[in-house]
Amino acid sequence: MSVYKDMMMLEMESPREMYSDMMKTIKKSDEKKALQRLIDEYGLGKVYYMFQTNRRGFFQAVLQNWATHKQMMKSKG
Repeated sequence: MSVYKDMMMLEMESPREMYSDMMKTIKKSDEKKALQRLIDEYGLGKVYYMFQTNRRGFFQAVLQNWATHKQMMKSKG
């Protein structure tokens, strides 16, 4: 491996740490479920990258996912 790749591997957090960092910022259980759906859809790495680089966009994506899911549940039942 190159020196750059070695450095990147040292800086990477474990998936558990990434997940817990994001969950700490969200208070409502519905929003936590929306975050889980986003992780299932896009992957933990992509969602965590957005969390680190664009917090406002991250929270908007979580709320949008929550609103979309809520709308789908209303239309089903």
